[in-house]
Amino acid sequence: MTGEGTQIGGAGFLFNTGPDGRCDDAKVGGAMMRWNPVLNKYCIWYYGRSKDFPKDMAPALGSGSIALMTSDDGRDWTRVEGPLMGGAVMVPSDDPSAFDSVHLGTGDITFENGLWHHWYYGGDAGNPKPGDPIYGFPGYRLHAGLAVSPDGILWQRKPGKGPGGALVGLGGEVYAAFPNVYRLGDRTILQVTLKDRDFRGWITRVWQSEDQENWALLGPLTWSDDARNYDSAGMITRQVLHNIPGAAAEWMMIYTAVDGRPEMKEQRTIAIAVSDDGLTWRRQFDGPVFVAADKGAWDDYNVANPQVCVRGDELWMTYFGFADPQGPNAAQRGIGMAISRSGDLHEFERISA
Repeated sequence: MTGEGTQIGGAGFLFNTGPDGRCDDAKVGGAMMRWNPVLNKYCIWYYGRSKDFPKDMAPALGSGSIALMTSDDGRDWTRVEGPLMGGAVMVPSDDPSAFDSVHLGTGDITFENGLWHHWYYGGDAGNPKPGDPIYGFPGYRLHAGLAVSPDGILWQRKPGKGPGGALVGLGGEVYAAFPNVYRLGDRTILQVTLKDRDFRGWITRVWQSEDQENWALLGPLTWSDDARNYDSAGMITRQVLHNIPGAAAEWMMIYTAVDGRPEMKEQRTIAIAVSDDGLTWRRQFDGPVFVAADKGAWDDYNVANPQVCVRGDELWMTYFGFADPQGPNAAQRGIGMAISRSGDLHEFERISA
């Protein structure tokens, strides 16, 4: 792959930061792999943060601008030199009153009626919880938004009716981010992650719309079974897919699970839930389907943000991984890839690009 930053390598490793001067030369994350029939290539859209991004702005996040990579085979990737600053294909709004005036992050991407729809999140300079050791910084007031593109390179925002052009409002939570959508009949279902102010975990809230402009709140994500230890603090990201081989129901949701037990230090793993109607969910397995690698690997601490691309009878999953922040390889982090072959959802095998 061209244009990589520091090499870390290893099983599953796909890419990390870009070369100096790019929009992604400090951090990357949120990779979404899809087949692009317009470009006739596989695409990965992802967010990147540059080295000149303000250090006190949402420091725990890697969001900044949106960048793009393409591939003919899904293994060898080339960074696209986008038309915007630092090679980005989407940058923060130049309107200071916009919800996404400071930084952007990926959420979900769909192809509908000849247009790519990017369901993303963005942040302004607001500080939602001054004095808090984690969220007491500017940039953590996050909302979900929508942009569309004919080719996945040139994007146009579709302002919503929420604050600053967001799709929906924030309410009383710290932030609303990591949106994803899917079609359920004539409705678009929108799921968004909210962080509650008591820091008891992450909440998934659900809306529906018939026109993708007016959104009606359905409430929190509905489960028919009880939380397990591995997702007792909720989920951070989700992707919902339809009629997936190996899934125990018509709808499958692959998600970032957060362990709420104090000794687990909010460990992230990747898990699967299924639904018969697309609204009420149950865990397919009693444990995660993908966890951190063995000690010493580049992703030996946490794995998160799964995004699946269906390729025949295989599921190709991009994910974000990182090493133990207290260990000797603390700087190792990046985007990885794993494959589930022949519908075996319990066996995602790390591959090297």
